Amino acid sequence: MDSKPIEEVECYKYLGLTLDNKLSWKQHIKTLHSKLSRTLGILYKTRHYLNHQSLITILHSLFISHLQFGIICWGRAVRERAGKNLLLYSKTVVKPLQVLYNRAIRCIYHCNNRQNVSELLKSNNLLQIDQMVMLEIGKFSYSYNNNILPEIFSNFFINASDIHNHNTRFSHNNFSIPHKFSNKGLLSLNYLGAKLWSEIPDNIKSSSTLNSFTHMFKKYILKNTTD
Repeated sequence: MDSKPIEEVECYKYLGLTLDNKLSWKQHIKTLHSKLSRTLGILYKTRHYLNHQSLITILHSLFISHLQFGIICWGRAVRERAGKNLLLYSKTVVKPLQVLYNRAIRCIYHCNNRQNVSELLKSNNLLQIDQMVMLEIGKFSYSYNNNILPEIFSNFFINASDIHNHNTRFSHNNFSIPHKFSNKGLLSLNYLGAKLWSEIPDNIKSSSTLNSFTHMFKKYILKNTTD
């Protein structure tokens, strides 16, 4: 740049995200794991002294908020040599974070280590990590469809109606799903965003605001997705 060589580095922290030269997000997930481990320690040290609501506040402010930051990027991390079930392999990459999250929930509710936390999460309106990714991708697609994203994303998706000459149920209010064949292509945002948007019920898509969409889609995720 400006006749000066750009130094190549393995990792670089930018706007709170740790980027690596292979975009694997491994270093970011490792850093996040260390940060969340410290928060888990705080929960275990304070759970006998604070009331339940205070522990929930700590969970949201020092744990879930860090999980949600940039999750639309690193949450789609794909493991090398992934198999056919790509989404499952994507979940494998972030599994250590889900394990920490489960431990935090068990800590707050004083559960034993073998108790399944899925019902606890659902009953308390909390998403699992892969569900958080789904929600953020849905919000991105909704924002695109309602022209509230920055201009740089103006051609990120192609409306299905612009490709199909005849009007079909799918072409109405959906994006064209691009053909992807590589592991990373199938976990790219323009593929997952278009695919997920086509599966969201029309009454949720037609929400008048992003907040109402988020609320309705989160309820839909909690009700209709399984482990």
